[in-house]
Amino acid sequence: MDIKIPRDLPQFDEKRALIIVSGGLEARVFLGDKGSLLEISHLRAPEIHYTDKENRFAKRVKGQTLGMGSVMKPVHRKEEAEFLKTFKKEILKTIKKNNPDNIFVFVPRYPAAAIIGSLPKPFDKKAKVISYGNYLDKHPKEILSLIKGQRP
Repeated sequence: MDIKIPRDLPQFDEKRALIIVSGGLEARVFLGDKGSLLEISHLRAPEIHYTDKENRFAKRVKGQTLGMGSVMKPVHRKEEAEFLKTFKKEILKTIKKNNPDNIFVFVPRYPAAAIIGSLPKPFDKKAKVISYGNYLDKHPKEILSLIKGQRP
């Protein structure tokens, strides 16, 4: 999706900007350049499915079953690891292809270190967290407004 940026928002005429809007298991990546904003990628963690009884357990004593249960979502960490692996690979390709001058990041606090740590060196030093929070559902113009509010 290519959006023409309104004149009252940052135009990125002189410096290309990569804008990363991420949650813990999903990310959208935009490129701002010469008055337009292009969504380059939308990444999601692969959902891990169980077969029949992998996540169920039973408590037994002396041959009698005392209780049974299941864990609702025991592999959240595995999904996060898979997402970060995919994110790291995709962001490396994106940065090599587009060579941004600035990187703006919108991310919740809990995955912020992992997301920024996934950026290749020296681009991790260029990354600037504009706002902590989940902005995945926000329109790109709202995200640009937040960048405008943070820029000198």
